[in-house]
Order: sequence, then C-alpha cells, then structure tokens
Amino acid sequence: MAAKKLLLIQNKGGHGEIGYELCKTLLAEKDVEITMVQDDAAKMDKLPFSLYCELKAQGVKIVPSSLADRILDAGSVGSQSFDYVVDNWSKSEDDFNFIKGLLAEPAVLQQYLFVSSAGMYAPSEGVQPHLETDAVKADNGPRTVELACEASGLPYTFMRPQYIYGPAMQKRYLDYFLGRAARKLPIPLPMSGEQLVCLTHSEDVADLICLAIGHPAATNQAFNCGSDRFVGYKVLGDLAHQAHGSAPEDARYMYYEPKDFDTWDESDPSFPFHRETFVTSVDKAKKLLGWAGPKRAVADDMDWLMRDYATGEAAARQWTASELKCDLEILASKDHNFMFTYAFFDDDAVNPEKMPYDFQSAV
Repeated sequence: MAAKKLLLIQNKGGHGEIGYELCKTLLAEKDVEITMVQDDAAKMDKLPFSLYCELKAQGVKIVPSSLADRILDAGSVGSQSFDYVVDNWSKSEDDFNFIKGLLAEPAVLQQYLFVSSAGMYAPSEGVQPHLETDAVKADNGPRTVELACEASGLPYTFMRPQYIYGPAMQKRYLDYFLGRAARKLPIPLPMSGEQLVCLTHSEDVADLICLAIGHPAATNQAFNCGSDRFVGYKVLGDLAHQAHGSAPEDARYMYYEPKDFDTWDESDPSFPFHRETFVTSVDKAKKLLGWAGPKRAVADDMDWLMRDYATGEAAARQWTASELKCDLEILASKDHNFMFTYAFFDDDAVNPEKMPYDFQSAV
C-alpha cells in the first residue's frame, strides 16, 4: 500500500517545536510522506528550526514560503493530492481559506487537523479542568479557524494544546522561574501561588496529535491536548530552586494581585500563566482515541530544564531593569516608603548596604 501523503503548515513561533516533534513521531510510527511548508519568517538559526537538517535527512520535503504574503500555491507543494493536512499556522478565517486553496483535490482529503489552542476557553467560575464543550472567547483567533473549518465541509480534527515545554522550545515559559532561581532573586507569584497549571512536554503533544491522524474516532472532533498532571505555581518555583541547588534561604517569593498592575501588557516580563488555575481535561482523548496519557512530567524534567537554561543563551545574558520591570514594581508596592533594597540599587551612590546575593551570578 502506498504511503499516505501529509501536508504540514508550520508557523514561525511558539508552536514551532510541535511541528518538529510531530515529524519525528510520524516518521517513526506511520507510513507517511511529509511535505512541510515552513513560514520563512522563522529564525532558522534558532531552535527548533536549526534542527530541520535531521528531518530532511529522513525524507521530509521542506518548502520555505512567506506565508504572510500568500504567494504559495498548489504547484509549490507539488500539485498533488494530500490525504492529511496538519495546519500549525492559521490564526484567522483568511489563513484557513488560504491553506485550503493549496489543496489540488480537496475532495480526497481524509482529515484537516488544526493545531488550535486551549487559550480560547472563557474564564470559568471556579470549575476546572476545562472540557472541550466549555464556553470559548468569541474573538479568539484559533476559534475563528475552527469555525471556518467546520463550515467548509472538510473532515476536521481540532487539537487544543496549552503550555508546552521541551528541548527545542522557543517560547520558554519556565525561564521565569529558572532565571530567578539561578540568580537568587525572589520569584513573584500571583495571589496565593497555589493555583495549578498544565505543562506538557512537546513529545507528548506530538504523540497525541500523531495518534489522532487517520483515527476514525477523531473525525469532526475537538480534543484538549495536554498533560493530565497539574502543578502549582509555588511548586514550580520550589522545583527550580531544587534543580539549581539553592540554599533554603534563597527560595523566596513575592505574592501580588495582578489586577493591581493592569497597565502591564504582553510585552512586559510579567508572570507567564493565568491569575487563576487554568487546566484542561484530556479524558476525551483517552476515551475516544485510546491515548495512554503523557509519558513526561515537568516535575521529573526540572533538572534537565535547569541544565538547559544554565548552558544556553538565557543564563549568559545579563539582566537589566527591563527584565525585572514588573518585579521592581511589585517590590515597590510593598514598601511605600521606598526603603527597600534590591540588587539594582547596590551602588554606593544609591544604597551602600549590599544585598546578600550577587545579582549577576547566573546559575
């Protein structure tokens, strides 16, 4: 039987590692020929894109394209019919229609799998974890793609990952904890710090997506795509300190109310997760697809995550006031007389009393 043909549309950003890990998993577990369209806005000298030579060596056809300019056409991807499309790029209805236009024979498509996002779920009234049937934000980009795909008549599957980590990660959520633990700085946590988050290794995300591809029970279904093991915010900080080998007195936290700092925007280096617990259920994937659940857990992976941080660019780069803008504002809000000390003020002209740690001592 001839190998199935799969078209993967790969973005430039935080979901980049999903495409890389998915290709590796598909090549190992399924008989497929993969054509990957890679957004050429990606920084190809950075992870995971710098590892694409491995995929090429295993037969993956990689087609660079300026997806934002919409210059790609069916001929650019081989003018062939595809059995599967994995869309790891679209953020709008126009994006989806553009990708659909690349299909020379859309009628023969067996599955359009869209890598969506669990970030579409509307805030709940204390009911967690989120199910696939929960209310979603009407203006959410991935949700508009889902609706367009449903309306198109194509057989679809939606996978909704949440927070992803892995060895080739580009969006490094955990650096918030690792960087402060390595520099012996207090870690700001919203509210009590006992809230839970779902962090999933990219290999587990790829494993579930691979399982859904070609699975009859996945047709016209949406699935949360994540871990079933949740972890608290303060626990993440404790794990980062343990991985660094911090002294007990160096594991310090500042608790704050995010609503008191409503002028912060997405460009500010603030806490990477939600104010409240935000987790999803993967019971549907277990029941319909027979998924066994994740093989990895962030609590078990924190040691190598700290080593990865310590040996990478993140630890070598000196932090300035811009990296700790939010930390300083939280600290200042807790001392209205501005008598606090902090490493930035360890200058004899400002503060002759030195802190008990060296601000520049990364890792």
